[in-house]
Amino acid sequence: MRILVVEDEALLAMHLEDLLVSLGHESCGAAATGAAALELAARERPDLALMDLVLAGGDDGRDVARALRDLFGVRSVFVTGNPDLLDTAKGRAAAPLGVVGKPFRDKDIAAAINHAAAITSGGGTAAEARDAAWHVLAD
Repeated sequence: MRILVVEDEALLAMHLEDLLVSLGHESCGAAATGAAALELAARERPDLALMDLVLAGGDDGRDVARALRDLFGVRSVFVTGNPDLLDTAKGRAAAPLGVVGKPFRDKDIAAAINHAAAITSGGGTAAEARDAAWHVLAD
């Protein structure tokens, strides 16, 4: 899969990009703000985004995820230290394919990507992906 990383912590963004490559995916780049994410998505056309909830410049990852979905058909897996903020109307409107809590284990990211890939390829419903990804938070 071609995956966009939307994360304002530079070291974490670099780690996620390296992890994607080690898992056999392609990183479409990293963006720290909503505007940068939309610009990268327009140019790179990713299949999926790994999305932080709180971004540089005060951008809200829920809004960015919704814009990526509406403009480019790109769905998101949230990687956040505030997963409870996704259990709101605004969070549900972002239609995440999964949620991984910070701090995370590399295998948690891999599992969430695999679930998202199954959903985007027609192998299940968004609710199934969300439920499976929420299991990652409980481990």
